[in-house]
Amino acid sequence: MKENLPSQTAFLSLQLSEDRNNMYIAYLQISKDRKFTYFVHRIPLSPDKKDQLSGMVSRLAQTKISMQKTPITIVEDLTILEE
Repeated sequence: MKENLPSQTAFLSLQLSEDRNNMYIAYLQISKDRKFTYFVHRIPLSPDKKDQLSGMVSRLAQTKISMQKTPITIVEDLTILEE
């Protein structure tokens, strides 16, 4: 699979554990000469952070549903969504 990835690219992945007690952050960078650099880190989540993250995921899901129903055609709407 690594052979198919383009040179001079980087990938970032965030994932919650199944019990939502930890967040995993993974970073992969591919240099021009096809050298791979990996970084993986586990962050334990406090109850406050879990609640905050759950709220963010819920807002993202609601935004996704509303965007599917109403496409953005005005620049001001896009700016408000980005904020």
